[in-house]
Amino acid sequence: MTASDEFGDSTMAKRNDASILIIALLATLGLLGVGGWFFVQQFLRPSSPGTSVFPPESEPPGSNPSDSASTGNTGANPEQGTAALGSRLSVGGTSLLAEPIPPEKQRAIAAIQANDYGTAVAALEGYLQQNRNDPEALIYLNNARIGDQEAPTIAVAVPAATAINPAKELLRGVAQAQNEINTAGGINGRPLRVMVVSDDNDPAIARDLAQTLVQDTSVLGVIGHFGSDTTLEAGQIYEQGQLPMISPTSTSVRISEAGDYIFRTVPSDRFTASALSRYLVNQMTIQRVVLYYNAESDYSQSLKNEFTTALYADGGQVVSEVNVVDPGFDASASVADAIQRGAQAIVFATNTSTLDQTLQVVRANNQRLALLGGDSLYNPAVLE
Repeated sequence: MTASDEFGDSTMAKRNDASILIIALLATLGLLGVGGWFFVQQFLRPSSPGTSVFPPESEPPGSNPSDSASTGNTGANPEQGTAALGSRLSVGGTSLLAEPIPPEKQRAIAAIQANDYGTAVAALEGYLQQNRNDPEALIYLNNARIGDQEAPTIAVAVPAATAINPAKELLRGVAQAQNEINTAGGINGRPLRVMVVSDDNDPAIARDLAQTLVQDTSVLGVIGHFGSDTTLEAGQIYEQGQLPMISPTSTSVRISEAGDYIFRTVPSDRFTASALSRYLVNQMTIQRVVLYYNAESDYSQSLKNEFTTALYADGGQVVSEVNVVDPGFDASASVADAIQRGAQAIVFATNTSTLDQTLQVVRANNQRLALLGGDSLYNPAVLE
């Protein structure tokens, strides 16, 4: 598809332009997933056999809405909703990452607020010489170089306040892509502006932000969101507004059916589940398992359902399913029951917000049954 050379308020022209812009970012975002997988393999290498080796999917620590940043769920207070949403969007005038802001970076942000882009560029160039791994700063530098001139804009939605490391990983891919595009002359001669969006990986907040992005005619596409639940909720708004969205991390199989404007680069849970099942049956020669999951998480439900289907197809059997958010959940009792039913392994389709319950099961198991799990188990708390 060829992007229109005209740049106006036309929705059709805006949406046509978006396709080529998002495709330009796709390759780097795909590499980001591979890089994340390599990091996980080196830093969080599993100590027991049978653990899935796929990049992290969704729901980092703090993704549970109860762990949201102090700005809160904008839907809970309509009178403050607009102001709260505005504080979650930035092209350079605000740092959205939940960490201390170094003086040089703060000086650049203040300059951008004052439309003093020359000072901002100089400050950010100096800052990045000593802090080359700050993706937000690199994005703001390229935005400051654009200044007030009209430019196509891509939004990137990340959990900047609640899960800073995953947020930075996503921003690094986008920052690299923007820098490469602009260094090469931009798109149709126009540099690319990136808007950073902080959504707390909260579906309700993401939905409100999606409404804002759909209404902003300068935004031609969205990279994100992080978790499947958040992606699916915001995706409804993008689909209605015909604003293309592509997630580099969400794996729920439902995303494939979310609409004509909703995409992703990471393989779905179907691939993860099939790999887990084949390893379990063919490599570990285990056929009977107990499956733990979170009934309130779309990611967890998706992985559970796909794994159950794959295991039965491979000749195995799920002897019991345990919902870890059930009020009567008892880790010790559930493990004892699974062993009595003949389970040979425990498979975790749980998400990060239920990591505590997962670790309760690990302790209760006391190395009696083999342990396997989905990508959300890649977490420092597991090693600790």
